[in-house]
Amino acid sequence: MSASDKTLIHILQETRVPPRNIMKIFRKTRGSFRAVPFDTKNLENELAKERKKIKNRDIEELLLLFKEAREKMPGFRHSIDVDSDNRVKSIFWTDQIGRANYSKFGQFVSFDTTFSTNQYGMPFAPILGVDNYGKTVVFGVGLLEDERADTFKWLFEEFLSAMDNKHPETIITDQYVAMGIAISKALP
Repeated sequence: MSASDKTLIHILQETRVPPRNIMKIFRKTRGSFRAVPFDTKNLENELAKERKKIKNRDIEELLLLFKEAREKMPGFRHSIDVDSDNRVKSIFWTDQIGRANYSKFGQFVSFDTTFSTNQYGMPFAPILGVDNYGKTVVFGVGLLEDERADTFKWLFEEFLSAMDNKHPETIITDQYVAMGIAISKALP
């Protein structure tokens, strides 16, 4: 794969062209399938390398933002779960307002990861409640590696730690089995 091929691949990736369409573009511009010096697997490997670089850069920027937030907001807290190679798996954060809202309105908590995932496939996990005016308040937020019970357990434990180990009375979820397992272990 030449440097110009890699540049074009990265441009197409940034504009969200799917890998199979990137291969079609190369086949069309080269005239035939045989004229393309790489296959779909090589393309996917190149895309994975680029995603990893972007993710590492984004995590460095996030950690810098967290550091600035800690300096500016005394109640800001965050936790990062890393693997054995020190790669970020999951992230949790909250601030002084989220913690104050939880201390007042944390009897009932809503937790659901079906809302969205980011470009890295990390489920977005807001931990929410309702104030005395019926408005939604955010207690904390997570970006998770996956939706397994041990990942949810980590999130709930970090959440409780940030909230001075005050347990909610009720948790409303989407009845996902892994959440139930994690809740029974982290919030008995």
